[in-house]
Amino acid sequence: MKDTVRSQRTIELFNESAVFKGLSAKARQALAALAVSIRYSKGDVVFRSQEPCGAFAMVEQGLIRVSRYSALGKRLTYPLAGPG
Repeated sequence: MKDTVRSQRTIELFNESAVFKGLSAKARQALAALAVSIRYSKGDVVFRSQEPCGAFAMVEQGLIRVSRYSALGKRLTYPLAGPG
């Protein structure tokens, strides 16, 4: 039962995401079936600049800070990203 609820929530997340709006419901459902849930703690680094990225990340719950460093070493923070 828990897996069914989790799968349904994942499908809903894909359906609500603007990134996937152009895909058919069947295509979004197929992508959602491949999704893997990973929990991060506050302060964890999900991706680093200049490193290969082997996945596409979506926020299911909470907020994520997206930032990078300027040529002068100053951290530039973009607006916080939430679910979707």
